[in-house]
Formats: sequence, structure tokens, C-alpha cells
Amino acid sequence: MRYELRRLLCFLLVIALPFLFNDCAAGPERSQPPKPISEALYNRLYKTESQLRAIMSDTTILAHDPEHGTQVEYTSAGGRCYLWYPGNQVIMRGEWKLELAVMESSLRIRTAKGVEAQRIAVPRLCFRYGPGTYNPVTGIKVGKWSCQDSQLSLLLNQERRKGDIFGLSRRRVPPFVLEPKNTTLNALLKKCKDC
Repeated sequence: MRYELRRLLCFLLVIALPFLFNDCAAGPERSQPPKPISEALYNRLYKTESQLRAIMSDTTILAHDPEHGTQVEYTSAGGRCYLWYPGNQVIMRGEWKLELAVMESSLRIRTAKGVEAQRIAVPRLCFRYGPGTYNPVTGIKVGKWSCQDSQLSLLLNQERRKGDIFGLSRRRVPPFVLEPKNTTLNALLKKCKDC
């Protein structure tokens, strides 16, 4: 359920956004193309597979959403991931990978030179955590790969820093129990006594 909700949110925010602000004409009278998205939004959300791999490799990510709260994750260059989840007393160990683009889309992007049309391939970001783990929001046991379009991940990522700044890959137990409330990496580092 949550995965489908995220996919729908991703579609609405990123792919369908230009269509939402278009004139409301229906049928054959509608001849205007969708309004373009800004170049800044395009540059933030749309990455090639190699760009996304560089962003994700050896990176600590802070993400926040209303269902899960704040999550911190370290993703290694070798495809391992270490999730510090709110309320957990252990670091969840898993794997991450990129899937080749399964969706192509045409976008109109507003740049300083005018409006440009681009055809893009959207890579998917996938995670898998160990057996016996489950998603506390849905109650569903995980252990299989769970993938989402990369723009949604980039949209939810509030902060990223290179390196394993909390030492999550070397820990079994988190530095402290993470609260779900929204926070920053700096605030968490200040609370961490051995980071």
C-alpha cells in the first residue's frame, strides 16, 4: 500500500505537475502542451544512473516523511545500506541497487534560453533489508527488493553528506534512539557522543 502511495505521489509531483497547471480545456480544443517545469526542479530530481550512483555511494542521507518520521541511512559504494529508523534499538542492515530505467517521459523544461523539450529515462532506486524485518507503517514483512522511482527518493531526502558520519556501518546499536520528529544532521551529530 505505502509503495503504491509513494508511486502515485511521485507521479503527481514530478511527472504530472506540468499537466496540473495547464489550461483546463478538454477534448480536441486543448492544443497547448503542458506547462514546463523549472530547470532548478529538473536538476534536483532527474538524474542519470551514473549521477544517481555517485549521489548514493558513500553517503549519509536524512529523509523525513509523515508516515515514518525521520530516518537516517548510510549507503556504501559497494551496495550495502544501514538504516537508523525511529524508535529502533538496532541498525537495520540491507542492500541498495539501481535498476535500469523502466519509465521514459517527455518533459518541457523552462531554462534561461527558453523552453526545451527533453526525453528522459528515470532510474529506480531499490532497497532490501534482512529477513525478519518488517515495515512498521504497513506491518508487511520485508526481505524482498522494494523499488521506487528515483525522483521520489530525491524529493524526500532533506539532507545528504558524503561519508558514514554516524558510523552506522560499524554499529549494531544506534548512537541513541531516533525520534520521528523532523530534525537535521547537525542536530543529530550534536546529540551523538561517539560520532
